[in-house]
Amino acid sequence: MLVFLLGATPLFAQPEGVALKHLTTDDGLSHNFVTCIARDTQGFIWFGTVDGLTRYDGKRCMVFRHTYGDTGSLPASRVTGLSLDPNGRLWVMTEKGMCYWDYSKRHFQRLHPMRPGTAPPHIHTSLAFDKDGFAWGIEDSFLIRMDLQSFERMEVRLPTDDLGESMIFIDSKNRIWANIWGKLYLYAPETGRFDFKQGRKHPDPSKRTIAGTVREDEQGRIWSSSWGKGFLVYNDATGAFDDYPDGPGITTSFIFDRHPIAGPIIWSGGGFYGLYWQTLIDSAIIQFPPRPREPFSHNNTMVRSIFKDPETQIIWIGTEAGVEKYDPNDLKFTRVMLPDSISPGQFSSLAGIVQDPYSPHHYWLAVWAKGFFEWDRQKNTMQSYGLEKGLYNHEVFDIIVDRQKHIWLAELECVQEFDPVTRRFRTHKPDFPTPGINHKILCLKEGSDGSIWIGSNYEGLYRLDPKTDRISRIKFMDKPQYVRCITEDKQGRLLIGDLDGYFRYNPANGNLEHFLTRDSIYHTCNGIVFDRDQRLWLATTEGLLRVDDQGKVKFALTTRNGLQNNYLNGIEIDKEDRFWLASANGLHRYYPKTGVVEVYRRADGLFDNDIAMGFRMLKRGELFIGFQDAFNMINPSRMPMNPYPPRVVLTDVHILNRPADWRPGAPIVLQPGDNVVSFAFSAINFTQPEKTVLLYKLEGFDPDWIETKQDIITYTNLDGGRYTLLVKARNGDGIWSPEPVRVTLRVIPPFHRTIWFRLLVLALAGGIIGLIVWYRQEQRRHLEVIRRRIARDLHDDMGSTLSSIRFFSEVAQTQLGDGPGGVKTLLQRIGQSAGALSESMQDIVWAINYRHD
Repeated sequence: MLVFLLGATPLFAQPEGVALKHLTTDDGLSHNFVTCIARDTQGFIWFGTVDGLTRYDGKRCMVFRHTYGDTGSLPASRVTGLSLDPNGRLWVMTEKGMCYWDYSKRHFQRLHPMRPGTAPPHIHTSLAFDKDGFAWGIEDSFLIRMDLQSFERMEVRLPTDDLGESMIFIDSKNRIWANIWGKLYLYAPETGRFDFKQGRKHPDPSKRTIAGTVREDEQGRIWSSSWGKGFLVYNDATGAFDDYPDGPGITTSFIFDRHPIAGPIIWSGGGFYGLYWQTLIDSAIIQFPPRPREPFSHNNTMVRSIFKDPETQIIWIGTEAGVEKYDPNDLKFTRVMLPDSISPGQFSSLAGIVQDPYSPHHYWLAVWAKGFFEWDRQKNTMQSYGLEKGLYNHEVFDIIVDRQKHIWLAELECVQEFDPVTRRFRTHKPDFPTPGINHKILCLKEGSDGSIWIGSNYEGLYRLDPKTDRISRIKFMDKPQYVRCITEDKQGRLLIGDLDGYFRYNPANGNLEHFLTRDSIYHTCNGIVFDRDQRLWLATTEGLLRVDDQGKVKFALTTRNGLQNNYLNGIEIDKEDRFWLASANGLHRYYPKTGVVEVYRRADGLFDNDIAMGFRMLKRGELFIGFQDAFNMINPSRMPMNPYPPRVVLTDVHILNRPADWRPGAPIVLQPGDNVVSFAFSAINFTQPEKTVLLYKLEGFDPDWIETKQDIITYTNLDGGRYTLLVKARNGDGIWSPEPVRVTLRVIPPFHRTIWFRLLVLALAGGIIGLIVWYRQEQRRHLEVIRRRIARDLHDDMGSTLSSIRFFSEVAQTQLGDGPGGVKTLLQRIGQSAGALSESMQDIVWAINYRHD
């Protein structure tokens, strides 16, 4: 019965090139049981789960839950629906009511129940939006209609008391479809009537089923999933659903999509493993079985929600074990693994591949210790051609197809020729003269004359003539020769890569030349190609070398100028003249015209970073890269590229390591003492987000743009003033966001660093200087008064006294007459001294007077 419900036997395994990346609680998801998915206007993807809501930007998960007492949190942690309305609001439905995300305040705005005093509803669907500006949803036993401007609501009682998981869908004709616990109704607002269409209560038991998701295709047809009959399609003429010819099965959530190879498809939950494709061209079912060895396979759980990002075309799949993402531009390389029926082992490297000369969908694989396989690429199936079918040995090291459409295998001790029409083998054994050696044929090359050239691990080079089946050995030296690769130039000469450089052999005259011997060391040569201008390039253990006809190195590409590792194991040139280099540290793509080197690793879809063998370009332009139990393929001309630039969004601001109160578009203000400010940005990019790069510049502070892979930008000790922070981002394929995000920053300096403080200090300094000048002037005037008084006093007092002394001495002289000579002489001397002193006093009085300064 279960097989009957799950549907027809899967026609194919997981489609080639479809890789599912996973997001779980280990990566920050709030819970692994995902109920709904939506995208907001900023570009974030939101995942509703049974325990919380997660916002995702490609790198980080931010979780929201109900917090007791916080009206800005979710009404409940169990999220039942997510919807983006025409006005850009993101609506969140929970088991205890609805809310919407406030972009400006960065919290949730709740809407209270319509009927005051009633308990919050316990069943709430995602909202659907009609053309008249109304939102429709289901709360408990009511169909609600809400005006998106006023939030006024109208309620209509549902036609059934059976309540449970439900949904609302509004089609392009503005018709309202209501799935109420597995019963699908068409509601007419004009009459208020619910018209039953299909589901649990169908009167015909043969048509009774459990209705699921409702969607509309490009032609305007209404589809419904179901539990029991797969898909059903609405017939407008009859007003009933017709069973789609996909057989009985379980289908849950689904969306329509278009694949470049499969054409129009349906991504659907259900089937054997929880996820499958329904192709609409041939009505085939493509299952997604789990592959324990493939990290990008489906997780083998039920799909609950599927969402297609209308901008990036990414498919988001919500399951009971986390989120899965299919991004057509993410992984650069197609991943193919050997089937689980082929037991993995340490000696199961893919050595080579050729396309079947008669069938474009069939390929032949050489696996080092597992043998020879036919790969049906269209059905992704493999068939072994082992010892029981004529293979000589399971150790197969190389494979080519000749002009006669025969396939040649390089094996242990022999070469085998395989006819893909008759499926028969012919075995050719060279003569190995050295006994006791594990002789292996490592490489094959068809010459321009039809000869098959054979390179061995000890005896060197052999030539096999397909006309006579004769094998002859070409002896180079007396020591063992380990042939790594063989190619042919325009003159028909062979270029043979060896452990000791490379040889050039002319079969026409037997001339043999050995190159790269004049250098200080031998270069092991693992690959040889000629470019469009017939220049010779060598992949060696010392890097990529371009040599002239005399074997002189003219150019070397090494770790000094672009390589991540000098040890190259192979080289191929694509149709755009770009070189592909297999190295021990990633796959390099080198364009000689520009000198640009790009490196691809596991994050791009490669099975490993060390590419050791199985490296070749197929005739139709696809590059094959062999690994252990798996291989990659890529068409370099159609390499997936991410054309969508990252969206840069400011998500948070911290000042002094504390959350700041800010509004989008408003300046960020730093008060005095706010010495540290940090800006958290999301460069929203879901395609290889680990390669996203931010570029930022603070105008007025940074002289140049600064590149970083961090999401937080911090500045410290900014001077006062206004600044503008510019931030833009680049994705992994070099696509920049068109315009930088601008954040205005205003720094209020401390008072001692303001212009007013400077002016005040200047004024104070001027006042002090003026006071000093005034004081000195006052002191000078005071001294002048003193000097004037002293001069006057000296003149008046001392001068008159001296004059009196002089006068009285003269009178005394006159009165003595001819008296004693000694006394008269003494009086004369007193008069003379008084006169001299009077003259000196006059000089002093003149000098003290400030008028004479």
